[in-house]
Amino acid sequence: MLLVTIPTLCLLAFINYRVGGKMLFYPPVVFCGVWALDMSIAWVAQDFFYRLSPETSAVVLCGAVAFSIGCWVGVFLPEWNTKAKLASRESSDRIITVLFFVVIVGVPFFVRWVYGLVVSAGVVGPFLMLARAGVVSEEGHSLTFTLFGTLIELAGTVALIAFYEREQHRKRAVLAIAIALSMGIFIGQKVGPLSLLMGLIWLDWLKTRRLRWKLVLGLLLILITVAATLEFYVHLGGDSLEERATPILQNLALYASGGVVGLDRLLREPNSIPPSNPFYATYSRIVRRLGGHIDVPPQSRDFIAIGPRSLNNVYTMYGEYLFLGYFGAILLTAVIGLLVTLIYKRALQGGIIAIFLYSGLFTGVVFGAFTDYFLAVYLFSKLCLIVWLVYRLPVRWAQFKTIVRRSVNAELVKAQ
Repeated sequence: MLLVTIPTLCLLAFINYRVGGKMLFYPPVVFCGVWALDMSIAWVAQDFFYRLSPETSAVVLCGAVAFSIGCWVGVFLPEWNTKAKLASRESSDRIITVLFFVVIVGVPFFVRWVYGLVVSAGVVGPFLMLARAGVVSEEGHSLTFTLFGTLIELAGTVALIAFYEREQHRKRAVLAIAIALSMGIFIGQKVGPLSLLMGLIWLDWLKTRRLRWKLVLGLLLILITVAATLEFYVHLGGDSLEERATPILQNLALYASGGVVGLDRLLREPNSIPPSNPFYATYSRIVRRLGGHIDVPPQSRDFIAIGPRSLNNVYTMYGEYLFLGYFGAILLTAVIGLLVTLIYKRALQGGIIAIFLYSGLFTGVVFGAFTDYFLAVYLFSKLCLIVWLVYRLPVRWAQFKTIVRRSVNAELVKAQ
């Protein structure tokens, strides 16, 4: 079945490339291409993974077709031609600098917090492994975690904006990117740094409308280095690089295609894996914190065997949609394709919030075979708020002052 699935996904990617005007960043081109790559890795590494069932291949194919159809509908819908007025470059630059300063001020406190988690562990081991374990133990249980988690998100968003506005502030952009990457690496986190690198590639393409291969290859090298380093120190103990070279490569393959094999196990034995962390779980936790009486699904699934010597606990984006049933999961995938394409089209038109929102959604397009990043509405809302503060708040403030000034002048005229 894989020998049919992989060529079909490649064909879909090519068709989407033509439909999308030969744009490499058109969502279904990347979506189908990445799924074809992940399925190919699962096929090549058959000794490392269990064999995939035809049912899994069918779900992947149906999902790719549904996502593509949703994107096609988005392409042929009329474009939204209204343009919001943006703040002057000087006003935006000042706000970017202020936010960047907030990140810099917060970094020492962030470092001290992480060191405190490592020391409080009371055990000896690689720093990144202990830091990651400490942060995970704090997740969802600590206001401090929420505070520094928000700081990391702010650093990532500021890095993207600084890179986008780098013409006159290249040093600020480089430093902002370095800080954002370092903060994610410092706690053994892969998602943040990898998402940032994907966003940088998208923003550079949007500015130039071409892939600058030196930049892309450089960022991909950083991406691979970050992933391998974190695997070596966080999951493999960091004792001997020579001995751990093969396990590092196996773990990278695990991240690439382990979710697909995990989905296969979920489809084969749905009752053997307790349901947990569907996409609405984050919002259930927010309602619970606000005092609502609501059941909250477990935050993570148990590890399951996906090969003779392989364990995993992710099940691709579809694993988080299956509570809707097969039809509901595929329909939701089509709706996501439609919405992502509308945001992509708006970004191509210069919609500033859409530009940065798609940089986040692009992570979901690339890493959908790992887990779901499309429906992180809470995170995307914070990203949009920061972008609005940079580009739209000065305009709204100027409009507010104009209204107040006119009202005052009118009252003075009446008084005379």
